[in-house]
This record gives sequence, C-alpha cells and structure tokens, in this order.
Amino acid sequence: MTFGILQSPNPTSRSTSIDSITSTPPVSVSQLSSPLITHPGPHYPTPTRPRKRQQTESVEIIGHVLSNKKFRCSNKNCMNANFGRQADLRRHYEQRHERNRAEYFCPHSGCSRSHPTGGGKGRGFGTRKDKCEEHIRNVHKGEIDPGEAQQFQSDRS
Repeated sequence: MTFGILQSPNPTSRSTSIDSITSTPPVSVSQLSSPLITHPGPHYPTPTRPRKRQQTESVEIIGHVLSNKKFRCSNKNCMNANFGRQADLRRHYEQRHERNRAEYFCPHSGCSRSHPTGGGKGRGFGTRKDKCEEHIRNVHKGEIDPGEAQQFQSDRS
C-alpha cells in the first residue's frame, strides 16, 4: 500500500461534529443577518459564526510511502530512489527535479566550484547562496566581493 507525499502540505484542519443539539425555538431566516450555529451549553446556546474554509492550493505529489515505511521518489527517472525520512525525499526532489530554481556558483573562473563551461555539472552550492558567499570569504579572501556570487536558473525536469 502506498500513500502520496505532498510537496507543500496544507496546514491541518479540524473537523468537528455535534452529537447532540439542545432544542431551541425556531428562528426564521429573515431574523438572521448571517448564518449562525448553536452549540449546546450549560445555560443557553452560544451562537457562533461558521469558519471560512481555507482555500486549498494545488500540490504536487513527489513520492510515496512504501509498506516498509521508506519514502520513494515518484519521478519516472528515479529508479527505486528510496529514503528513510520524508525530509530526505523532499531534499532529493528539490535538488534533482524542481524547475527554475536558483543555483549558486563561485565567480572565480579558476575555482572548482565555478559554473561548468563544458556543459557538465559543476560542483556549485545548489540553492545555498550563504554557502557560496562563505566560500568566497574563506577561500578567495579579498580577491572577490562575496556579493558577486553567480546565480543561474536551473532547467531540470
């Protein structure tokens, strides 16, 4: 049995039910300015306004929970990519499959962490601008301004 893992889970919502309702005198619709719900109480029913429903946003299923409690990536290019924690699956998805995400590389042309020029994957910093700036401060001390970290858009699918 598998269950879907959502990329952006919505906040939890509560559903309540009233098992018993005390009898109240009938009220015509014209007497109410807005719909009211009455809850049984020790003295009188307390009118409350119904809560507005939260709009549900479209979410993408990124994986499934397996019967052995492992998390599997649902991308067709990931053959049997299993993870022990949901956070690991989420990180995998964000780094391998998310489109149009910013990736940071060192602006120093001779650095092994600069953007690849031959079309291959360079050893950049992923989405971690702070790590790129830290690298520039520690490795290239004073040669480059840390604010010059190179940002590129990823076109992964």
